[in-house]
Amino acid sequence: MEPITTMVLLIGFVLSTIVAIKSNWEHILISINGKKFAFLGDKGTGKTTSINFLTKNILSVGYNQTRYVKKTDERRFYMGDNENEIYISLKKSSDVGGDTAFYKEWEILFKESNWIFYIVQSKLLINGDRDTKKRIEQDLDLIQGWRNNYDSKSKKKLVIICNFCDQVDNLKTDIPRQIGSDEIRKLFPLINEKGSGISVFLGSLLTEESAEKLFELVFRHISR
Repeated sequence: MEPITTMVLLIGFVLSTIVAIKSNWEHILISINGKKFAFLGDKGTGKTTSINFLTKNILSVGYNQTRYVKKTDERRFYMGDNENEIYISLKKSSDVGGDTAFYKEWEILFKESNWIFYIVQSKLLINGDRDTKKRIEQDLDLIQGWRNNYDSKSKKKLVIICNFCDQVDNLKTDIPRQIGSDEIRKLFPLINEKGSGISVFLGSLLTEESAEKLFELVFRHISR
C-alpha cells in the first residue's frame, strides 16, 4: 500500500519575474517534491472525492462507500494562477475506507506519509451529532498517538479539513480559509481539544472551483 506521492515542478514563469520570486518557489519545490500524503476520515467525509479530484480531475456524484482498498490513478496537473503556477504529479496510490476496520491500514499510511489530511463533516460536527463527535474523538486520539510514536524525527505535516462548509450558513460565504485557535475553540471545541498542533482549514468539495481553491490553499500552507 502506497500513499499518494507528489512531485512539483516550477513552470510558467517569464524571465522578468524569476528574480523576484525565485527564492520563494525554490522553497516550495524543496518542500513538496517527492512528499507522500494520506487522506483519513470517517465514511462520507470526502476522502474518495478528494482523491478522485486530484487524480482524475472529477468530483464524485453521490456517495459510494469505499469497502476495500482500491488502487488510484496517476495524474499530472497544474494549480495556481498564471504567475504562481505549480505542476503536480501524483503517483499511483490506494484509496482506503473510513470504517474503523481500516484502522490498521490508516496506521500504515500514517507511518509512510509526510502529510496527513484528516477530513471531517463540519455540518454534523457543528450540529452536535453524537456519532460524528464520538468518531472524531476516537480518530484524533489515534492520530495523536501515532504522531507521538512515529513523528519524532520526520516532522509530519497534519491538516484537518472541515468539509461541507457550503452547508453551514455562517461559513459558506468565506471559504476556503485557514482558521486560528480562537475560531476553532468557538466553532469546533472537540477539534480544539483533540487536534492540538494540527492546522485546520474550512472548505467545500461541492464544485471543481471550490475543490481546487481548497487544495491549492492547503498545498501552499504545508509546503512552507
